[in-house]
Amino acid sequence: MFFEKTTGSQRKSGFVYQNGPESLAFLGGWSVNDEPQTSYGSENSVAGVLYKIGARRALILFPTSADRVEIYELVK
Repeated sequence: MFFEKTTGSQRKSGFVYQNGPESLAFLGGWSVNDEPQTSYGSENSVAGVLYKIGARRALILFPTSADRVEIYELVK
């Protein structure tokens, strides 16, 4: 499955893989504004973990440093 954030100035895109029975792993890259998408393994790599928290809701957690995390809430 491919995920892409298309709004705002900071954008993430990449693939989602099964990580275990309770979570999925996101491996992709980040870009800013109209820069081209990047992929995992590039200078702009990003990894995260996706958790289902409801019938139509999920969270993706992106660690940004040792003591910070960026959270995306997905609502269908």
